[in-house]
Amino acid sequence: MIQHDETNSALRGVAVSRNGPRVSHLLFADDTLLFVQDTKEALLCVKNVLQLFEVAFGLAVNWHKSTAVFSKNVDKAAGEELGRILGVMVVD
Repeated sequence: MIQHDETNSALRGVAVSRNGPRVSHLLFADDTLLFVQDTKEALLCVKNVLQLFEVAFGLAVNWHKSTAVFSKNVDKAAGEELGRILGVMVVD
């Protein structure tokens, strides 16, 4: 689902280096890290993908344990607003 949205340019991962590949997600046993642009549209797309995942696989995201971390380049107030869109706590 994430790759589908990347292909359709709805999501765009972050560049590891200037000419390096973009990373959009890392999957671990019980954790997932998502790397996306700091826009309302990208976060709404992420939320939609996660909701579709819940419906498709019957596994629920624990929004109370989920957090968002933003780059130091993102204004604190903007980061808090983006966290509200996702429904997660923003951490430094």
